[in-house]
Amino acid sequence: MKKKLITYSLLILGLVGSTKLVYCQSTFDKILKLTYRFEEAEPLKMSEFISEISYIPLETNSQCLLGNMWIFAFDKDILIISNDSSEGIYRFNAQGEYLNKIGRKGRGPNEYYGCSDIFLQNDTVYVVSNFSKAILCYSLSGEFLKRYKLDIENRPKHMVQLPNKSYMISLSTTSKFGNLLKTDRKFEIQTGFLKELPMANSPQPSRFQKTKNSIYYFHNFHDTIYDITNGSPIPSIVIDYGKYRIANQKRSVDPQNNLILNTPSILDFNASDNYFKLNLFYPYKEGIYSTLYRISDGKQFIWSKLINDVDDGTLDRWFGFLAGDRLIFHLMPLTILERYGKMTKEEKLNPANSGFVKMASKISAESNPVIMVCKIK
Repeated sequence: MKKKLITYSLLILGLVGSTKLVYCQSTFDKILKLTYRFEEAEPLKMSEFISEISYIPLETNSQCLLGNMWIFAFDKDILIISNDSSEGIYRFNAQGEYLNKIGRKGRGPNEYYGCSDIFLQNDTVYVVSNFSKAILCYSLSGEFLKRYKLDIENRPKHMVQLPNKSYMISLSTTSKFGNLLKTDRKFEIQTGFLKELPMANSPQPSRFQKTKNSIYYFHNFHDTIYDITNGSPIPSIVIDYGKYRIANQKRSVDPQNNLILNTPSILDFNASDNYFKLNLFYPYKEGIYSTLYRISDGKQFIWSKLINDVDDGTLDRWFGFLAGDRLIFHLMPLTILERYGKMTKEEKLNPANSGFVKMASKISAESNPVIMVCKIK
């Protein structure tokens, strides 16, 4: 296994150019190549690349009480999965007003069980039901429309629609077809890709990213991000971890000295028309390092931690995601109240901080989370 991984890395990796943490060649045979120097990562002030911050407090009422949550769609409709025991899918408008729930968790024919992804196509919400190995369709108003049962033993994880209206589905575990399935419009499996991956089972997200012209796929323990727009995976971005790919350092929490768990991995990848965003996990320091890459000129912003000096507000433990030219975070009410309670009188009176102060003054410990929208310069 070790020999195979080293050989694979040597075949695909190359590096040119220079920046502080990330070295980049913007195009070479249409492959973007990045290499990382983790020890040089530093905290970064948000004002370096964020021009303004606004907030969307999510309405709080007895029908939509949210705990830990994930935002799966952010546009005129905001679709959120609550990760509490009820596992609800909630729809809010762009102002944060609660509209309705989408479907219902359960084992019935019209219900999903183990929602691992949501895909919004026009006015139809596609829900990937991981445990029941099915794709369920609902209207935006929440009514059940159709159910597709996948003819496979492995559990589906994420999905996306291709330009020809067929679909790509990633799996939680690698099947006989591979980790990536191509289906027709009725979710009948046509072919598969990526049969040999560093780990057959990855509990982490390996999601699709859709932009105006491209669709991307990544696997956490794979060094290549693929463009799948035309129905097959084509290498698009290659990550070069340099000397950190095979290192002498080992994780103390891994007594078995697992090769894969002791190498860096892609924790998350986001793409928009103008930016790429990467979060990478560096196991030797249990650290996460982020990069925002501007496609037009190769400009990069890198950080080990973000410091909110735009409105003196706060950030939570999540790393945010791209939505066009915006970075989207969500803040838990206790995090907001803790920061608000520590603000000085001068900070509260600073006009630049008025958005955070106004929002925080109306939040209680029982409130729903607040969505934080950061406009990229």
